[in-house]
Amino acid sequence: MAADDEIRARMQRELEHNNLVTKEMYNILMQLRNGQDIGDVLSKLGDELFDEALERCYQSGYITGILPMRVASGRLVVDRTSGAEITPEGERFTVLYTPDSRR
Repeated sequence: MAADDEIRARMQRELEHNNLVTKEMYNILMQLRNGQDIGDVLSKLGDELFDEALERCYQSGYITGILPMRVASGRLVVDRTSGAEITPEGERFTVLYTPDSRR
């Protein structure tokens, strides 16, 4: 029974973390969509949640014009290949991210 409770607690923590990352992805995409300068958006680099969300946005094909990568130390660095833009898939993500899922 104790092992089951431990697994449930871990699953709940992972779910909560994924929800926070998804919310941060939405925030990043909305900043880009609203024309915020990429330099301002990237000012949060080093924040673990932001870094993970930025990587997921890139890996999911929601943004172009930047190349986030982890260096040997584990720190996220971003190469700006061109003007950062939200893709049609990223636009769709912002539409499908409903207010109920923004908590």
